[in-house]
Amino acid sequence: MFSLGLKRAPPLAEILSIAALDDPTVRTKALTFFLDNLSDKYPDYDPKNFQDLAFVPAVLGSEKVLSKPFEVRDLTRLPLSFHIKVIYGSYTLALNGLH
Repeated sequence: MFSLGLKRAPPLAEILSIAALDDPTVRTKALTFFLDNLSDKYPDYDPKNFQDLAFVPAVLGSEKVLSKPFEVRDLTRLPLSFHIKVIYGSYTLALNGLH
């Protein structure tokens, strides 16, 4: 199938656009796929190229929101994973269990 042109992974812009959708199930799967395949399938990812796309799950006060890449930063100094919290201004990134 792949020899017929079927892609093994969606293009970078497409997977991040899906991660920015309103449907929490779809966007969570897209973000999970992106993060799981960041080094292998998306090594050319540069957050500057997506600075206007709100796809980063965050918490603003008590509200779950999607933020732009530069609206959050990692205070834990851990690699991006599903167990970090990130805060920038009033935004907190909470990938663990955000649906």
